[in-house]
Amino acid sequence: MEITKALCLSTSHITAATAQSMEEQDSGFPIAVWRGDYGFFVSVHAISRDGGAGLPGDLIDCMERAVTYDCEFLRLDSDGPVMNGLKTYDW
Repeated sequence: MEITKALCLSTSHITAATAQSMEEQDSGFPIAVWRGDYGFFVSVHAISRDGGAGLPGDLIDCMERAVTYDCEFLRLDSDGPVMNGLKTYDW
């Protein structure tokens, strides 16, 4: 059996514009995003593969934080925790 780790953070760590782009993946968003009822689920492999080229800086910051905790995924949830050291946005 294989188990992977995901870091859960508040969606307040991304901007409304980033969230909109993630919802509208057909607009050329550079990574696959899984939309949930209350947020998003993304793989952080793009950070280690190409430094997150083409991704918004706010999302890169969150993905890099997940990597520091040795996580393979990032879960952005509207009720997720706010993490000290990461910028937050009102939307």
